Amino acid sequence: MILYDPETGAPIPSDGQTTQWGRLATLLELDEALRIWASLPPELRHSRRQAHPSVMRRISFAWTEAAFLSGSKTQTRRIAWRDLEGGTRLLAVRKSRGLKKGERQHILGQLWVTHVRRERLDAITLDDVAAEGSPGLHPDAFVKRFCRFTRCTPSTVVTVISFRLMEPREYIAA
Repeated sequence: MILYDPETGAPIPSDGQTTQWGRLATLLELDEALRIWASLPPELRHSRRQAHPSVMRRISFAWTEAAFLSGSKTQTRRIAWRDLEGGTRLLAVRKSRGLKKGERQHILGQLWVTHVRRERLDAITLDDVAAEGSPGLHPDAFVKRFCRFTRCTPSTVVTVISFRLMEPREYIAA
């Protein structure tokens, strides 16, 4: 997320660890920081829970890690995730479930969710398939592959999550 100085409009550098609240509080007096924070749109307000990677909600890219790391993947479809909203920060990991004893999660980066919608899986378009990191793949082939991996049907309503990467992609032992 990019923060802007309210007086100059210039971007404020981020170290990726502090919260928006912390950055605002260091720039301005407390009452001024509260006034500015309250005036921000909801998608720019974040709790400390969302800001620190150790407690951030994690999302796995095990099947599409290469597309994610190359930057060609800017959208993902999930069976659940009904409560997700735009403006949420997520921690992208290689694999989040089915880890063997002693195996650790590998962090791929932090995401900024830009848009969330619900639609039938078979409503996917060519542009959506490209945003999923599979340019050139026909939507029917994408649906067939998705159904095989998730054991659903083409008429299943899925959550479509559009996102952008927030930090440099690097592997960090979690």
